Amino acid sequence: MGAVHDGRVASLIGVALFAYYLLILGGHHYSIDGIVTFQAAKQLWFRQSFLLDPPVKWGPDVVLVNRFSVGFMLAYFPALALMTPLAHWMPSLRATPYDPTLARNPELYGNLAYLLCSWLNPLITALTGSLVFLLSRRLGMTPAWAAIAALTYGVASPAAAYARYDFSQPLAGLLLAAAVYALIDAIRHGRLRSFVRAGAWLGAMILTRPDLGVLIAWIGPWLAAGVRRSGLRAAALRLSAVAVSVLAAAALYLLTNHARFGDWTHTGYAASTLFPQSRWEVLEGAFGLLVSPGHGVLIFYPLAWLAVPGLHRLVKEHHPAGALCSGLVPAALALYAAFPIWWAGWSWGPRFLVPLLPLLAVAATFWAFRGWQRRLRWRTGLFAGLAVLGAVISWNGVLVDPVLHYRWVQNALGLPETSATQFVPAASPLVSGWGLLATTPVDLLLLRTGEFAGRPGIVAGALIASVLLGGLFWSARGILEALRGRVSS
Repeated sequence: MGAVHDGRVASLIGVALFAYYLLILGGHHYSIDGIVTFQAAKQLWFRQSFLLDPPVKWGPDVVLVNRFSVGFMLAYFPALALMTPLAHWMPSLRATPYDPTLARNPELYGNLAYLLCSWLNPLITALTGSLVFLLSRRLGMTPAWAAIAALTYGVASPAAAYARYDFSQPLAGLLLAAAVYALIDAIRHGRLRSFVRAGAWLGAMILTRPDLGVLIAWIGPWLAAGVRRSGLRAAALRLSAVAVSVLAAAALYLLTNHARFGDWTHTGYAASTLFPQSRWEVLEGAFGLLVSPGHGVLIFYPLAWLAVPGLHRLVKEHHPAGALCSGLVPAALALYAAFPIWWAGWSWGPRFLVPLLPLLAVAATFWAFRGWQRRLRWRTGLFAGLAVLGAVISWNGVLVDPVLHYRWVQNALGLPETSATQFVPAASPLVSGWGLLATTPVDLLLLRTGEFAGRPGIVAGALIASVLLGGLFWSARGILEALRGRVSS
């Protein structure tokens, strides 16, 4: 299958996932992070100011400046540009909802402006699925297995739930996957433009999640080892092509810190809140990120178990991706294990590890693919079973609002938000979250349109759902036809 054909399949996979994510959209915020980031993006777009005026009042906090992801805030600009004509007709779309008498203004939690822009993470996650397909093809998988990697990432991992939420991790995952793809291409072919692209993706990733800058500590030596045989001058040029973009992103990050806080070094977080004081806390965080019932990636993403032998297989075959990803995954795990709030606050599943999901999906599928080539049918069966289980688990994060579940945990179980809470099985949404479906509305926007506009809303929701289902089936048929060779390359 040629590059043109691969591009067509990747595009169809993106369309299918985008339609699926819009079908399961919640249409409202899920975090104070998202509320502040979106309102700050509006202020910067419409008023060219980092200052939130009026401020965002949420509980006891009054937020004047966005301390969260700068990159994700900028990512809202295309959506805001599309909304601008309507915002001129409806000035309320440009304003930050503010009522000092309300502890948590519901107009901040769910509003028309955000609804019109809430397709951003669905699009980002769908594009990541397309990239998983291309990365899998780059690793030598057949088109069918590459499509399986992309689709299991898209529907059988926490990515499906996070496509609905308002966190910055999906964007970081897209940028990290793009950087890995460019880095592998750069080492394989030695083209300077691939090194430039890799640096650009890494720089954008740092702007989106500055904490992920720690991955440069592994990428740098990996790159140096990969270009060492190209001669001193060529190696220096290629490394510089990556370093310039990364340093430029770091400089831009410092500039935005100065513009927001009046201090180059101020990140919005107190240094004492980022890292714990004891090694035991780091070990607890690592254990929790892996297997805790509340946020363990191996619990919320069963296919991640197969990523370990998948990475081993890549390393054994001396593929550059094996060494690269085998360093990136534990580096990110160690970073977030060292955070005191390693569970990432009120969030569903392994939020901090969402950027690793594309790499884990590729590695897990590579393990099954190699087993299929060797006619080890049990590998295919195990992969399929874990994929189905992962899809069921992902629907827990789709149907149930995780914020409502956290409130239920605090009220019904009397458990405060501490690290110990994360190891209580009854506090896990995978244990007690399903029960909320009997007492709370299903968290799907298209099933709740009647609440907003009565019968016309129900009709509009049905029409939108029909269009999206049509797009989903059309793209799925196109994928099958392309994989069967019916589409000319």
